[in-house]
Amino acid sequence: MRVIRLKLGNIGVSIRKSSKDLVIAQLKNDQIPFIVKEGVAEPLSVPPTLDNQLLMHLKWAITHYFGCKKND
Repeated sequence: MRVIRLKLGNIGVSIRKSSKDLVIAQLKNDQIPFIVKEGVAEPLSVPPTLDNQLLMHLKWAITHYFGCKKND
């Protein structure tokens, strides 16, 4: 299982692939599931306390690490 750990600002994030097209982003107290379709990550549910800029960075990171095709 591939796990990516990174810091977005002062927030530590752990991103792991759960299944073929499901990726889980683990923040301090929240888990945010993302689905990767056609190489683009989209959140399935978003906590109301999550900042829009942080969500945009999470989508970019998940798309970059888990959505891009290896042959491109």
